[in-house]
Amino acid sequence: MTTIEQPPTAAPPRADRPWLHHYEAGVPAEVSVSEIPVDALLRETARAHPDRTALIFFGARTSYAELDQRCDAIAHGLMERGVMRGDRVALFVRPGVDLIAITFALFKVGAVPILLDPGLGRASIVASLERLKPRVLIGVPLAHALRAL
Repeated sequence: MTTIEQPPTAAPPRADRPWLHHYEAGVPAEVSVSEIPVDALLRETARAHPDRTALIFFGARTSYAELDQRCDAIAHGLMERGVMRGDRVALFVRPGVDLIAITFALFKVGAVPILLDPGLGRASIVASLERLKPRVLIGVPLAHALRAL
């Protein structure tokens, strides 16, 4: 079991880690995590702290319990559609809660997420898909159009 201890205040920002000043009070700059699967860490955190904020996206907060439930629902849907442990799954999804939830759902299934940056450009994306040969593509409509190329 992993325990994440949270000090009463966030660590002061360091010059080599400028993002730390964005952390809310009580969020540690560093945590010690044992070697457990990432999906188990989410599940454990959702049980221990269901109402704590897991994600903030454009001001909308998602609790750990909400995120875990959403990931479970997506994981079940993926398995019903044939996604299996070890499958390579290309994700071409805009940054946001959906990207995080789908990625964690893939961890729960045991599939391997392949995150594709739309900024790579068409040629690089097509080359990446040809090289990585994902069995499944999850993406915005434009991503599905690339399959025809």
